[in-house]
Amino acid sequence: MARFPAPEMILKIAELLCCLVAFATVAGYESNDTTIKDFEPYHIPRFNFAIAVGVIGFLYALVMGILIVAEVNVPKFVIVDSIICSLLTILFLAAGIVLAVDIRDIANSDIAEIRGLNFTTLEASIAFAFLSTLLFGCNIAKIGRAV
Repeated sequence: MARFPAPEMILKIAELLCCLVAFATVAGYESNDTTIKDFEPYHIPRFNFAIAVGVIGFLYALVMGILIVAEVNVPKFVIVDSIICSLLTILFLAAGIVLAVDIRDIANSDIAEIRGLNFTTLEASIAFAFLSTLLFGCNIAKIGRAV
């Protein structure tokens, strides 16, 4: 029976949940019969970027969680994990910033006032994107232990 590596596995579970909420709240956004596809065309690729980053982070955390449970312990593996987590940290930070700017622009537009849009779920996505940034950033510290 595999042992349960508590700190690493708890971190991966937290990453999985935060990534899931970060992309699901953007992908499933609907307020007064308005979805993200109803906004101006230049906002749609930015929302898609946030969804893509969330899905990539979710899949990576899932694969890493499986490898931790399978007890794969290779020193170079930790270095690669730290490099990928560094990239994911940057991507989640960028996605959170892009979402924050776009939601601010949309909230100040006429479409938001006319349709009475609620941005609570998109604001949750921003919060979980920044939380994912923090969680993936915690993995970068492991590189010192592997060398």
